Amino acid sequence: TVYTQIGVNTNIFSPKGCTVKDLEKHVKDEDKAKLADVKTLVTFVGKFADWKRLDAVLYAAAEYEKEFPNLGTAIVGHGPPEAVELYEGIAKKLELKRAFFLGPKDQDVLAELFSMSE
Repeated sequence: TVYTQIGVNTNIFSPKGCTVKDLEKHVKDEDKAKLADVKTLVTFVGKFADWKRLDAVLYAAAEYEKEFPNLGTAIVGHGPPEAVELYEGIAKKLELKRAFFLGPKDQDVLAELFSMSE
């Protein structure tokens, strides 16, 4: 393609762009039904560590889900099993309806996620 000819790393930059509909191939099967109303996406990428403040993202999601019914949250990353359990537990306690824990992803998938995110 033209992009690779001019030196663009298409594993990092997604020139064709992606939409929130493309998120379906990355979410767990049990979460696919939650995607129906999602038109806009906020994405967190990072290690599940307290200093990354994923808890703050989840509490913010609880607020913006009330105000914006078409806004979802993609959470990419991982950490120790107890950290994963902690943050998934917070999301459950907050009754987040449009939060998607995607696990760790490679650069090409991150490029897609960033392309579809606000």
